[in-house]
Amino acid sequence: LRVRVHIVTDFTLESGEHFIGTIRNISAGGIFLVTSQAVKTGEIFRFSHRFDKELCQIRARIIRARGAAAGGFGYGCQFIDLSSELEATIRKFVFAKQMEKQRNPGKDRL
Repeated sequence: LRVRVHIVTDFTLESGEHFIGTIRNISAGGIFLVTSQAVKTGEIFRFSHRFDKELCQIRARIIRARGAAAGGFGYGCQFIDLSSELEATIRKFVFAKQMEKQRNPGKDRL
C-alpha cells in the first residue's frame, strides 16, 4: 500500500551534506522524493518525521533515479534498518492516510 503525500523535509546524506526535498509518496517499504539535489543511486540518507506522537529517525537508500523533471530529480528510496516498531508506525500512518483519502477523494496533501 502506497499513499500520495506532500511532505517537505530536510535530508542528510551519510557524507553529512544536507538537502531539502519533497516526499511525494510513502509506503511501509520506502518513499519517492523529489529534490533539486542530484544524488547517486545507492547513496544512503536519513531524515526525521513525526508519524505519530514521536519524532522518528529514518534511514533510506536511493534505489532508482528518474531524470530531471520540472520539480527536480525524482528518487525511489527504500527504507533500511527499520525496527519492527517503526515499520508498524509507518504502516499505521500510510493506512490512516489512505482511509482519509477515501473519505476525501480530492485531498492529495498532508
